[in-house]
Amino acid sequence: MDLEYTLPREPKKRSANARPSEGTSSDSESDPGSSDSPDYSGFTTVRRRRAAKGKPKAAGLTQTSDGSMCYRLTPAPRKPKKANVGEATPSGKSTSSIYASPPRGRENNRGDEADVTAPPNPAPRGPKPPPMFVQDKDRWTELRRRCADKGIQFSQARNSVQGLKLQAKTVADFKNLQNLLVCYKFKFHTYSLKEEREIRVVLRGVPKEIPVDEVKEDLVAQSLPVQSVRRILNRFRKPLNLVLVSGTAEANDKATKAAFFKIRSVCSLSGVKAEQPRKRALPGQCHNCQSYGHSSRYCYHSARCVKCLGDHGTAQCTRNKDTDGPPACVLCKQKGHTANYLGCPRAPKRPPPPEKAVPRRAPARAVSAAFSYARAAAGPRNAPPAAKNSATSADDLSQLMSIITVIDTSELMILAKKFRAAANPTEKLLCLVEHASLVEAIKNKL
Repeated sequence: MDLEYTLPREPKKRSANARPSEGTSSDSESDPGSSDSPDYSGFTTVRRRRAAKGKPKAAGLTQTSDGSMCYRLTPAPRKPKKANVGEATPSGKSTSSIYASPPRGRENNRGDEADVTAPPNPAPRGPKPPPMFVQDKDRWTELRRRCADKGIQFSQARNSVQGLKLQAKTVADFKNLQNLLVCYKFKFHTYSLKEEREIRVVLRGVPKEIPVDEVKEDLVAQSLPVQSVRRILNRFRKPLNLVLVSGTAEANDKATKAAFFKIRSVCSLSGVKAEQPRKRALPGQCHNCQSYGHSSRYCYHSARCVKCLGDHGTAQCTRNKDTDGPPACVLCKQKGHTANYLGCPRAPKRPPPPEKAVPRRAPARAVSAAFSYARAAAGPRNAPPAAKNSATSADDLSQLMSIITVIDTSELMILAKKFRAAANPTEKLLCLVEHASLVEAIKNKL
């Protein structure tokens, strides 16, 4: 058992029962051995308390060999582990309230977790429908009112060169809008939906002597949803060993597309290769209204003839090229060419071919016995200067000698000295006049 010394506090006023009576003596006086034996009345028996961190604590009072008393100091013990909640709870108090309400920090954490929780992912959008171009701009108020009555929504509606561009929000709105425009006879054009487009494949290596009907029957026998087969012609309208196969729109999925491009034999002939159709360099022309950029399948404009300016289709044209004169174009309103003439001012132009890149270095040259590597690495040498004509040099020399023999060299030296010393052109002219005879002799010889 350890002892801890606590100094007794001296009260300001002593109680009456604690005051010694005058006729009695103190305890120390009544006890004859009190002066020899140690007095432990000021000590209190206590349990060991946890010492402060880093500070030593008196562990107890000890007696040395000579009979004196001293304190025994021990270092502070290590920090004990945290006690459980049940141990720290005082006796007689229930611990249910501790677990009933969450700690203060836990409520904040829950609030933070609620704040940072990501919102639910929005529903995936469907395929974007193609736009529609309405030519009747004066009927826009009527069209907008009818769309509001039918519940048709637009994601975009704006003016453009081709007409009023209307972009429906969903595929259902696209179909309803298309039916509405057809029902009220609006002039417009649009494009096919992605799921309604046909599968088109070019088969290379099919002999041109085989009829296309037999090719179609063989492909249908291979469990392929073939809709049409057409022979491809060249610019001179001659058949080639190529056929264009079109599949139904209902079978426009990845598995069916892969099956079309896996065709390797037609009519028991192997070596057939399936390819993608080549894209046109220019936009296609509509056979209904003769405009560029869309097809006649989804065109609801007024029919126009490709050969004349009449408001009728090309099949209904009664024009005779021998009696009715040259054709006329409905696009540029000029005579002399048809509407499908590529030289028309309104026809789209082909983009210029890309320029070839200049090579960065010259191609390597072979080294032979007559052409060494050192000469090839040195590069091309400049051509040597042409040799002067020896006959011309001889004539000039003889003419110079003839002049020297005629003139006086001493007088020529004087003239040159004066001419060099002249300060201005006037003095130089005077020098020439002074030696006019010498100048005249030189002029006659030249």
